[in-house]
Amino acid sequence: MALLSLATLNCLTLSKDARIIELENALDKIKYDIVGLSEVRRKSAGEMDLSWSNGRLYHSARLPNHTAGVGFIVSGSIYAPASIDMLEYSTFIHEVEQAFHQPSRS
Repeated sequence: MALLSLATLNCLTLSKDARIIELENALDKIKYDIVGLSEVRRKSAGEMDLSWSNGRLYHSARLPNHTAGVGFIVSGSIYAPASIDMLEYSTFIHEVEQAFHQPSRS
């Protein structure tokens, strides 16, 4: 099994689409498979395709006071289409959980 490249980022806000483009530009400079995001601050929960990186952004909604919200980006190299079956999805999630629990190899 190949190792996943994981990253985390406090993005301060992704409330406007222009900030998502800025994030994609920044992520273009690093190698990643999955990026965990904090302080996303999107108005509602959702998901979207990222045009520049061919990845997919999944995010929660912000709190009523316009703070918080989390999300993650799955890179285009491992992003699975919406037609994925539940067994494949469960296997993918299991692999992500295992990767989070492995010690860093830096």
